[in-house]
Amino acid sequence: METAPHRPLSQSRWAEYRDAQVVGRIRMRYVDAQGRIKYVLRSVQEGNRKIRVLILRLRSGDEVALATPWADEVTAVWWDGVSSSTTPPLQNLVDQIVHRLPPGGHNFLPERAMRVNIDDTHFDDVLGCFYKGNPLTGETVETDADGNFIELTTFWNGIEEGPQLAGYSDGSRKYESILSNGHLVGVARKWYRNDQLQEDGSLATEQQVGA
Repeated sequence: METAPHRPLSQSRWAEYRDAQVVGRIRMRYVDAQGRIKYVLRSVQEGNRKIRVLILRLRSGDEVALATPWADEVTAVWWDGVSSSTTPPLQNLVDQIVHRLPPGGHNFLPERAMRVNIDDTHFDDVLGCFYKGNPLTGETVETDADGNFIELTTFWNGIEEGPQLAGYSDGSRKYESILSNGHLVGVARKWYRNDQLQEDGSLATEQQVGA
């Protein structure tokens, strides 16, 4: 009988992964990711907040943790093996999660991709976002004068590709969307400051955009 490609381990082991190597981020909502690998990311306490975690043992014997340390929309990958993120067992797992996303989308953001302040970038009308003279692969972050998060945008080779997240100054979420090759796709959502989805006061706001 063929061995399963991965099996879940107890999320109580999350403490072992806090200092493990982060190899990248899978840019989709965790509910979509867990639907594709058929396992649930469970809530664990991380300081004064909760995050969602799934720890898997791959067929190779290596272990990997999927987690949502920054937002529910971005899933990080912690690797407990000795190899890089190009190792076939881990790449197969990533492929299983992301293979049905928009054609041409770059939905696994390697950890070598950077996060920079938007004030340190410049934009070309044709070529997109540049950082230190090169097209940016990574994320730009905008903050207010007090350092509070305002907006995060993801780029691949200078072009908007992946999540866009915006927040209110109190830390609550304001807006989220997904872009592919600079174009809005999927579901865009906006929230009031009380974390209720907004559309004429309705809690059922989900505007379908794009194909």
